[in-house]
Amino acid sequence: MKNSILYILLLNSFFLFSVTWAIPCNNQHTVGVGESCKSIIKDAQISAEEFFQWNPSLENGNCVNLHAGQIVCLGQSSPTKTANMTNTVISNTTTTNTSLPTSSASSQPSKTKKKHKSTPSPSPTYLPGLTVALNDEAQFCLLLPPSPGNNTDGGIDTDAIANSEKNAIVFCTEEDLAPGAKLMPDGFITSAHYQFNTTSEFVQVTGSIDREKYSLSENDGGGQYDNHGAGSPPLSMCLGYRYYVSLIEPDIQGFCIRCCQTYEDCNASRSAYGCKRVVPTLDFSV
Repeated sequence: MKNSILYILLLNSFFLFSVTWAIPCNNQHTVGVGESCKSIIKDAQISAEEFFQWNPSLENGNCVNLHAGQIVCLGQSSPTKTANMTNTVISNTTTTNTSLPTSSASSQPSKTKKKHKSTPSPSPTYLPGLTVALNDEAQFCLLLPPSPGNNTDGGIDTDAIANSEKNAIVFCTEEDLAPGAKLMPDGFITSAHYQFNTTSEFVQVTGSIDREKYSLSENDGGGQYDNHGAGSPPLSMCLGYRYYVSLIEPDIQGFCIRCCQTYEDCNASRSAYGCKRVVPTLDFSV
């Protein structure tokens, strides 16, 4: 009889469980200069699905808003379950309390997601004399040969820009715009047009120069400075951006410079096409 009553009681009992999931990030990574979502995912040996699940703010996988110095998550602990049990017993004559085991760390082994090994990336290093800055049409910097006309032997180098791609230094329109920069030669900039694209996160300045103010040759077809690969010059950077590309064209007395957050927006592979192709003037800023 007791067994029958117990059986009926068990059939009339039900349990309500509420589960709370706590998912802290236990493996953070500081984005370094030149890193992309793709490279971070590869180095951390995780899937793209995991990465964007842990970092939902990165535009649903487009990753256009990733920037140097940003903290991203590369691993989370397995969810920890906490169970609350409600026991309701229906009986006409006798009440029997039946205990059921609760979920706990001692009764069930917890599963911990394997941590992904990553090496923290250093913050961008802005070296004196190798860092440009773009604030507006009146406050910006360019890379130029270290001396007027790249003059090393008393003459004028007709390929001063191309020949100084590895040893150029920074000149700015105003003092203290960038660390260790020199002041732009007086009268060198004759016009400047500042533009930006907030969606793609790049800024640029295009304009004209007076080549004679820095003893550049009218026969100098120009050259390109950028920080792609080893860099030209090496270790050069743009303040606040991951990439930059700049061209000086003495023969047509023009210049351009763009600082970007993505490699694609600072295309450094077409220097022979000049500013009109590498840093084209925008129809309007957005």
